[in-house]
Amino acid sequence: MINTFDYSAVDSYMNEQTKRESEKTRSQTLKNDRLHAINQGMKWALISVALGIAIFIGLSGIGNALSFKQVKENISSTFSENSYNDVPSKEGLVGDDVLLDVDALLEEASNFPNVEDSKTAESVRNYVIFDKFEINLGNVTTLWVGRNYPDPDSPSDHQWCYADIGSSTEADINFYFISVNADTRTENEINQDALSILGLTYDQAINLRNKCGI
Repeated sequence: MINTFDYSAVDSYMNEQTKRESEKTRSQTLKNDRLHAINQGMKWALISVALGIAIFIGLSGIGNALSFKQVKENISSTFSENSYNDVPSKEGLVGDDVLLDVDALLEEASNFPNVEDSKTAESVRNYVIFDKFEINLGNVTTLWVGRNYPDPDSPSDHQWCYADIGSSTEADINFYFISVNADTRTENEINQDALSILGLTYDQAINLRNKCGI
């Protein structure tokens, strides 16, 4: 007895696998061709840019050389003309005699204002000296005592004392304890608002104000 087998399903499966492999190979080939084309395009683009830059540099160098030559020629020409024009002629060296009224000139000179005396009279100089004390207590970082002097040999006519207050903002905050101007003395009251600004107790604030020494 002869057994007969149907291999059509096997053949169909083999044909399907063959088609799939062929399709994969074709897709990979197309992908490789596309990448190759892109690489070639980028390569020629870079070569074109490099050539363009080289041509631009070459033309710029030629232009600069021509410009330098033109400027050099212009300078030489101008220098020659000026040198020729600066030479005085014989007629220019000979002029008419002029009589000067010396008495009139001296009288006009005596009427001129004394510029040095006017500047000295208008200028005012003040001398200010600061004493600095590092505190770092509460909100107070520094204590300053300033003294103003009208001139180096005179006593102080204005004194003031204030504290720098540390702040999270960029703005400077100062608390003035005392200001003495001539015979007028002004002291800021140490109240609850002042203590909040200083970040100190009442006794600490009083001791700090006493440190001003004015």
